[in-house]
Amino acid sequence: MSRIASPRAARRVRVVLAIVVGLLTALVGALTSAAPAAPSAPVVIVIDRVAGVAVPTGVPSSAAPSALVQAGGRITITVSFLDASGAPASFTKDTTLRISSSVGSLSQATGIAPKGKTTVDITTSVTKAVNKVVLGVDAGTGPKAPTGGTSAPFDVLTDISAPLTATNGAAFSAGFGGEGGCTQATASQPVCQVVVLPRGAGSQVVLSSGVCDTDASSTYAPCFVGVGGRVDGAVLQALFAEPTQEYTTASPATVIVKCDKTLCGGGAVSDLTVAWSLAGNGNLTDALPCPAKNTMAAAATPCVDYVQSKRDGSGDTHLYLLTDRDIRTGIG
Repeated sequence: MSRIASPRAARRVRVVLAIVVGLLTALVGALTSAAPAAPSAPVVIVIDRVAGVAVPTGVPSSAAPSALVQAGGRITITVSFLDASGAPASFTKDTTLRISSSVGSLSQATGIAPKGKTTVDITTSVTKAVNKVVLGVDAGTGPKAPTGGTSAPFDVLTDISAPLTATNGAAFSAGFGGEGGCTQATASQPVCQVVVLPRGAGSQVVLSSGVCDTDASSTYAPCFVGVGGRVDGAVLQALFAEPTQEYTTASPATVIVKCDKTLCGGGAVSDLTVAWSLAGNGNLTDALPCPAKNTMAAAATPCVDYVQSKRDGSGDTHLYLLTDRDIRTGIG
């Protein structure tokens, strides 16, 4: 049996339906107005970060290199895209990014910026050890291409140790480079290091070796001119955070820089010195003699302890560099 609704009931149904439709319309309008506007086209590419090997946690930012990178090792470049106002922007289609290097050769010269992405990671590597590398990233040179970005300078190192465990408050010693963890320097690796931390470190320790600059005018990482006019050497680095009981001028840490006799075998040990920098990417400065055994003259001013420095039985030179914090160094 069919049922006929009264006119009054029908009006109630229409009122309910009208309310529901009104609520849906308002909800769709609110969602539409809250949706963010699509990013505009990029006019600038910015390199936010270049990353290779992780720097130990706790190393002061001034001492950390702008990037810790090994020759042939993976480099991750984080780039972002901005519009004319500096707001995030994106490409309307997948776009090829070009990677360039101021020195050295790259294993990978392109990356992809996916459609709609305002930031992206691209990867490459520099195939050999070189100093003061600047990377560039652009999207071509057409009239609508955004301005490309460049990185801060960084060194591509010959070798980087795995993170070494150091105990806060307990003695630590490790060698790197040369033969047998710098048991001795060799003719092919004439400069190596042994790092001695009597009170350990407040972090893991990372050791590295890099190339020196053969340019005679270089103050960044000059090579040493040694026996027979041989121009060679290495730039060594020790990265660590201070232990709870920090190193001081009267109780320093030591970097024993060993130099093979084929490079440093001539003249008196006191005629040789070590160059140093406490900045991750700073110019090297020749160290002065220490005032006494195992004693520095001033904080943040490494010196050579000639009382302990010596030549070993094979004729290799051992220079004892005293420091109260992590350091870059090389034969001066």
